[in-house]
Amino acid sequence: MIPGCAYNGNRFETVMRCYPPMYTEEEFGVDAPVRMTCPPALAPEGDSFMDVTTGDMALPCVCVLRKSEKRAFMLFFGQGAHGRNHGVTLEQTGDELMIRLRAPAKRRLVYHWYDGTPSLREQPEADPPLTVREGEETVISHRVFTFDCEDIPALFRAFFEKRSLLYKASAHASLPFSRFWELAEAEQNGKHFDEKEGYYALQPVGSHPSWFAKWQAG
Repeated sequence: MIPGCAYNGNRFETVMRCYPPMYTEEEFGVDAPVRMTCPPALAPEGDSFMDVTTGDMALPCVCVLRKSEKRAFMLFFGQGAHGRNHGVTLEQTGDELMIRLRAPAKRRLVYHWYDGTPSLREQPEADPPLTVREGEETVISHRVFTFDCEDIPALFRAFFEKRSLLYKASAHASLPFSRFWELAEAEQNGKHFDEKEGYYALQPVGSHPSWFAKWQAG
């Protein structure tokens, strides 16, 4: 698991479909499998890899559950260095999984919307090389936890527990809620309210021709 990025290594059935990726009539059913578009993912079988960055994650962390041994480990690490995100590679070879941290990120395949379709392609310019001066250091700070773990719900509970130990912060009261409300209200009334149709649009009125910019279920 990579929080907010990959679950079970994203080993699910994939479909190459424009956004939003609606089900077809043939795909409906009580026991329909989990389907997704084509994000970074490990293959259900065989050797494979996935490259992501810390910017793709809800939290820089990789969690692994060994179901047969009922053991788990979690690898927490920093966001990045030199103003750039770290890269994370999961590489599956046979029954082994390698986790590789990289500074800065350098993805072989980049997940993006290409011609309206979320998918993976080579895009070297997405992760340009890092320029450093003589004497500069790059350190990937990290921390590893290992523990007994019965199942996936227990893994999630442990993740939230470890996260609360490592990351503590308090909100910085830089703007009163009343002032924020005024700004948000002005933004919605000024840019998102469609007077002709009589509703608030998802995107600023007139910014995009698609109906999905106006309204979406969920």
